[in-house]
Amino acid sequence: MNKYAEVKDFYCIHEFTEEIVTELLEHEYDDFYTTNIVANGELTKALIKLLLSIESEDVSFDIGSIDFKSIESDDYNKEYLLSISNDMEIWCEPAWQDNEYRTGYLDLEAESTYIFEDSDFEVLDSITSDAVTIFGFECED
Repeated sequence: MNKYAEVKDFYCIHEFTEEIVTELLEHEYDDFYTTNIVANGELTKALIKLLLSIESEDVSFDIGSIDFKSIESDDYNKEYLLSISNDMEIWCEPAWQDNEYRTGYLDLEAESTYIFEDSDFEVLDSITSDAVTIFGFECED
């Protein structure tokens, strides 16, 4: 992980999404660029819905793989990993795994990682990223 994390408050989810889209567009011609977002289920669902609703001349998102079953389940109450690549593909899965292969957070590798403020900060130990931002919202929509 980058030794230091930036702390940033956004006015609302729309301002946050705008920053993510701008960041991805700045790297659209890179071979590969990924932005990770670690957040609770409610915020993750809202972000997916908002991202998929964006259709412009410059941006249109596609679904790579989204684990809708776990997002809709009441059995899982930890963070989700929302990964978005510079080819505008969205991937989502539980960030915490508890199975025969591992118990703990996934290895979160990306060029940029955003962690929502209510996340378990143990997740920081699993991040390999050039830029880490802990974020929140100044007010609710």
